[in-house]
Amino acid sequence: MSNSVRALASVLAPGLALLALGACQPEADAPPAAAAHALYDAETFFNTTSLSMPSGAGYAFSLDDAQLLLATDASGVFNAAALPAAGGAPAPLTQSAANATFAVSYFPADGRVLVSADNGGDELSHVFLRSEDGALVDLTPGDKVKAAFLDWSDDGKTFWITTNERDPQSFDVYAYSVDDLSRKRVFENDGYFVSAITGDGRRLALTKEISSAKSEVYLADLTKPRAAPVRPQRDFHPRRR
Repeated sequence: MSNSVRALASVLAPGLALLALGACQPEADAPPAAAAHALYDAETFFNTTSLSMPSGAGYAFSLDDAQLLLATDASGVFNAAALPAAGGAPAPLTQSAANATFAVSYFPADGRVLVSADNGGDELSHVFLRSEDGALVDLTPGDKVKAAFLDWSDDGKTFWITTNERDPQSFDVYAYSVDDLSRKRVFENDGYFVSAITGDGRRLALTKEISSAKSEVYLADLTKPRAAPVRPQRDFHPRRR
């Protein structure tokens, strides 16, 4: 063997030895074998039940805390139901076969319930009273009306609802009496979004969208009819880095 061949062999030998050793070692980073996944047919996928709860402004528990108000689509259409707190199946409170009906609130001092439903998916939701005997009364009637529950008063004698019956573009605020369901408009809206009301019914929090990057917060004093809402604080500007 020539000297040049011997020199080349001496240079390559360590690298070839390392390659051979590496080929004999298991791959440390090899991914684990994929786990087997269960397969389900379409019938199983669609045979599920969805539940929804009232908003935080409503009473989710009945007066005696024995029932929890919710909505379930177990029948194929959302309906309000009462779920026993001690366990068991929900008892239907509404039985609509066409219009999704959602739970809003128990009354604070009796077994009546507020629910919300539109008509055939038209997104014009109305607020309904369900009496203890199961009868439903539309508290916000009208073909083009959209309404929503706002809140309860601290004393439980009044609840407030927003509705656009006066102006399709604005949601006024109405106070409803628990005793006889009579109502009174307490705020005539003019371009604001109604956000919250104090428990004594004296002040209303409103927001106004100025642009896609700016909105403002206003307060309305409901003890002063027709008084213009006021903005309680200066504009907020994020700190620049």
